Amino acid sequence: MLECKPCDTPVVKESRASIHNGVLLENPAEYRTLVGSLQYLTMTRPDIAFGFNYVSQFMHAPTDIHFLLVKRILRYLKGTIGLGLTLRKGDLSSVKAYIDSDWAGCPDTRRSTSDYAVFIGSSLICWSSKKQPTVSRSSAEAEYKRLSAAASELEWLSNVFKELHTSVNLSMQVFCDNTSAICLASNPVFHARAKHIEVQYHVARDRDCVHLFFFIASSIFGDTSSAAVEDLECQHSSCIACEEELSADNNFVLFSGLAFQ
Repeated sequence: MLECKPCDTPVVKESRASIHNGVLLENPAEYRTLVGSLQYLTMTRPDIAFGFNYVSQFMHAPTDIHFLLVKRILRYLKGTIGLGLTLRKGDLSSVKAYIDSDWAGCPDTRRSTSDYAVFIGSSLICWSSKKQPTVSRSSAEAEYKRLSAAASELEWLSNVFKELHTSVNLSMQVFCDNTSAICLASNPVFHARAKHIEVQYHVARDRDCVHLFFFIASSIFGDTSSAAVEDLECQHSSCIACEEELSADNNFVLFSGLAFQ
């Protein structure tokens, strides 16, 4: 892979691979070693978070098709070796979270992959890309489940700030691109639409410090679908979010590998 040709995206923008695609590898230990090494890299490279989550689902029986997916991530890393995160000094009172989910993206289980990213000021501090434990009946339900996870993360962060005696605006903002999920979280009257959703996911309704807002993911992140990212632009070799995320200024990149679409 030292002489491989770099690529622009960590995952191909096509239909996802199934666990049944391809021929089983004769030496699966090599696949597992490579994927295990990528796990540590996701601590500073959120742009490969979705790709790592994707290939780690085939650890039990990797095939030649799955191995090509890992190689593509390595090719992407070679072309973007200078990218990383920069924590910038600035206003720490503003806490914002962006969430998104792809509905029924897994071809085998039809489960959704959900993500969130949390910013303090202009610094990205935590992120997640994870397949949901249950099947969602609609895209609104998939987004609603991720809302609860983001709300719990923000509540934990607020407690950490209190222990550190740091002044933080408790009106934390969560941006979601699904209006139905926002309505479910804001209006508990929708019993007919939410009665099949597990009780644990209704935590987003009870967090008074969390305010929900709608945003169009493509206008903020570009076409960063759960399959791939078409264009990756990063200034000063870092992933930076400016203070006006919802403006027309596009001279920043939050992250690219999470399941935004």
